Amino acid sequence: MVSLALKLLTAAVLLPATAGGSADEKPPAVAGSSERREAEPVRLDATVEVHATEVLVDGFGGVGVEWSAYPWWDVSDEDWQKVFRRLEFMRLPLARVMLDAFWYCQGFDAQGEPIYTWDTPFMQKLYRLLDWCQRNNTVVIIGEWGRPNGRDLDLAADDLRWTRIIADFVEHMVRRKGYTCLKHYNIINEPHGSWTGVSWDEWYAAITGLHGEFKRRGLLDQITIAAPDGDRSFTTRCLRHEALRELTGVYDEHWYLLALEVERGLPELYTREQLRQIHRRDPGKRLILGEVGLADGKTEKDQQPNVYKFWYGVSMADAAIQMIRGGMSGFIAWDLDDSMHFLGDGGESMNALSDVRPDDAYERRKIWGFWSILGAEHGAPEDENMRPWFFPWAVLSRAFPPGCQTLETDASGIPDLRVTAARIPAGAAYHLSFAVANNSPWPRHLRVRVPEMAGRATLGVYEYFDSNADNVVDSWPRVVDDQGRDVFPRSSRTLTDVALGRGLVLSLPTKGVLILTTLEHGDPVPLEGSVKSENRPSGSGM
Repeated sequence: MVSLALKLLTAAVLLPATAGGSADEKPPAVAGSSERREAEPVRLDATVEVHATEVLVDGFGGVGVEWSAYPWWDVSDEDWQKVFRRLEFMRLPLARVMLDAFWYCQGFDAQGEPIYTWDTPFMQKLYRLLDWCQRNNTVVIIGEWGRPNGRDLDLAADDLRWTRIIADFVEHMVRRKGYTCLKHYNIINEPHGSWTGVSWDEWYAAITGLHGEFKRRGLLDQITIAAPDGDRSFTTRCLRHEALRELTGVYDEHWYLLALEVERGLPELYTREQLRQIHRRDPGKRLILGEVGLADGKTEKDQQPNVYKFWYGVSMADAAIQMIRGGMSGFIAWDLDDSMHFLGDGGESMNALSDVRPDDAYERRKIWGFWSILGAEHGAPEDENMRPWFFPWAVLSRAFPPGCQTLETDASGIPDLRVTAARIPAGAAYHLSFAVANNSPWPRHLRVRVPEMAGRATLGVYEYFDSNADNVVDSWPRVVDDQGRDVFPRSSRTLTDVALGRGLVLSLPTKGVLILTTLEHGDPVPLEGSVKSENRPSGSGM
């Protein structure tokens, strides 16, 4: 019976709800088709109300991704442009960019002064990456992977010479290079981990030293400290430390979730619990994720083969929807591109300018990305194609842009079925975006209502489904066109004259994601009622 239902319902069904709102109303149109047809009555599983005057986060930071400057390989101009084109489609709002101090500092001279080289190949590629972020208004969280531990530069984490070097770097980037896109700095990746070799006291001393340097140079108006860049328990420890709370500009965590945790709705619960602690001990501060991914199937070589699979996109999008529902201010997927990192011998990579990249470095690349932009150069041109999970992540990024106001949205009451929404100010009215995840193999039917909406809306509909289980997104065109250029996700249809105040019925045929938005598809819509907001972050974004 299940397989038959999946064969019959091969696309999402959408229609405006009738005034009566009967549970037995007939959705007569299949998404992607302009003609109407009779259908068997469909009983609704749930009605979900979006409370358009109840703002969760005023100034959402965005749906971002980890991006590195390809330190270990030369990347052709053609490949750079391909990456830029894809990120321009995504309208990348938020990026985490990490580096190592040896990229720009090669030790100390006889007088103990740092030796800086600001035009190493590493730095030239970093400038190219940040030039794009600057042009495209992408907020950057920048930082170093860990304490310098190479032949040219080997310093303890609490050595004040290291924080002086970092402050020199930030001053160079902000004041000489003009990178106003740099908004937050995190000093050590995942300090909670034993692999860092850094104790709590050393880490706290590094944070304190860096904050002092930033304050002395007047940099805190431009860039603040993101901490702890670790797991949830480390954040709890930070929040109990009064002095550390004063140094932290934004709370930044890393989450690697199991698919089962996502299916059970735990990302939303985790988000709400962390924000409960933050609002109690450090009210007004934001919570973001510097890294988020799925741990299922990760290998010892730090490779995630499931990024090739359709379901990975469903779980990542579902996690994102839950985090928005919980009040997260932004999150960053790990990661953009397999070609950025590789697992080194006894360490993550290399630690000095003179280090030689091993011959098998590409085979040891960290497979976590939307693609591998150097696939063709290494005999696998198909790896340069966009993988399925890019589709929902990129469209979420566009539909929930930085500065939007995320909204209180009712729970569906149905396991694995979740909805979130945001409004985007546009003069006296608002654009609206909705995202729905069905993280189960069962068809689901629900009505989404916005009681405060006055007037009618025009919505573009984006579908992420794989009803025939061939690991290809049903409504996504082929990856590359005849000219060798990318073909990006596009809306499957446009819904016009939608009275969201009465409701819109959505039928999700199986595991998948629906994203609907008025952005680029219709005019903003007026809302009735005044804004209600709890003790939540506010402002224009990150």
